[in-house]
Amino acid sequence: MTDSLNLTWWGHATVGIEIDGARLLTDPVLNRWIGPLRRTGPLPSPDAASGLDAVLISHGHHDHLDLPSLRRIDRATPVVLPVGRGELVSGLGFEHVVELPVGESIEINGVQCVAVPAHHTGARWRGGTSSNSQGYLLNGSRSVWFAGDTGLFDGLNALRGRVDVGLVPIGGWGPTLGHEHLSAVQAAQVCAALEISTALPIHWGTFAVPSLRQVPAVWRHQDVTTFVQELPRTTTALTPRMGEHIAVV
Repeated sequence: MTDSLNLTWWGHATVGIEIDGARLLTDPVLNRWIGPLRRTGPLPSPDAASGLDAVLISHGHHDHLDLPSLRRIDRATPVVLPVGRGELVSGLGFEHVVELPVGESIEINGVQCVAVPAHHTGARWRGGTSSNSQGYLLNGSRSVWFAGDTGLFDGLNALRGRVDVGLVPIGGWGPTLGHEHLSAVQAAQVCAALEISTALPIHWGTFAVPSLRQVPAVWRHQDVTTFVQELPRTTTALTPRMGEHIAVV
């Protein structure tokens, strides 16, 4: 096996990660709809959910822990998620559900997966028990940080110098941005502060209310062009189309 890293952004926070032979999928949202929101881009291809070594779930919000999407994944696939969400996924019939506390790690096909903090509520509407949000740091031949959903907080500094490739969220829903999300400018500032060499912006431009063909222009905190412009020169931006595979060199 050769060291390699391939990424596929399927829209929103759903990213296929192939690292050193391990195949992972983050926060799978694979269908046309999330509640009242409609996907504005192409649907993920069927192979997005096949042949996985694990699924990584950052928190319990419906646009990150989507039960209809999880039903499309082989139940033998391990699912890693925050403490307090295991019962919800086990109820779908998954055989290996790992509630991974922040600071602890597991090995996935030779790649270390560490749960790292995030600043974002994990409450789920009509979802019973509340739980926290978290990200994941994958350590293989390179280190990949999937931030999940997060705002700014001091704990992010612990990742300085530890991240080669960052999957960084920009924006949230609507014309305002709460303190538990990163704007495009803030996301670029995080990349600079953590000394991230390659950044893939996620959580933008994927879903809108049905009467709109695209995410409204007023949601400027989701502007991927601004994110790229604000990045330091030491950070390379990846801006693939949805479904486009990228080999990270």
